[in-house]
Amino acid sequence: MKKKMSINTLVLCSLFAALIAAGAVAGTMLPIRFGPISITFQGLFVLLTGFIMGKRLGPITVILYIMIGLLGIPVFANFGSGFGYVLSPTFGFLLGFIPMSYVTARIAGNDNPSYLRLFVASLVARIPLYLIGLTYFYLIKNFYLGQTFGMGKVFYFCFILFIPSDTLSQIISIVLAKRLIPITKKML
Repeated sequence: MKKKMSINTLVLCSLFAALIAAGAVAGTMLPIRFGPISITFQGLFVLLTGFIMGKRLGPITVILYIMIGLLGIPVFANFGSGFGYVLSPTFGFLLGFIPMSYVTARIAGNDNPSYLRLFVASLVARIPLYLIGLTYFYLIKNFYLGQTFGMGKVFYFCFILFIPSDTLSQIISIVLAKRLIPITKKML
């Protein structure tokens, strides 16, 4: 038997898709850029989406966000949008957000996860994000755009430089999740 989504669930999915979009756009407005990639707050909101929406609705929410952008609404970093965005080197990170939200939810698990469990979930969830994101970035840069961009350079510009901002987003998402999970679980 298929479970129908309640109005509250639909509202929360829409809200979190909007928060992920706001995280992309807000990050674009910051003058901080490391090489080819802007700092955004998407990761923070994707982690929150996984923590709060769970292993089924978290990925659905992220897919909704990606579909909105692919349909032409400028919700990606640097106000990007449209189907052509799939050829952007950073599109792989958007794809990586889908398993990131699932892994976050799967590990965080129950209705009252500890800070340690939330930390481990947010840390392990970065693995599929970076596996997909770094690989996609490398492939698009080298084989579609024809630019010579070695894997070491990709690793440096797309991972190493983002460790401080990723750590900060993890801490913020954990603190927010600990406060919001009890409230939102009543709504789902």
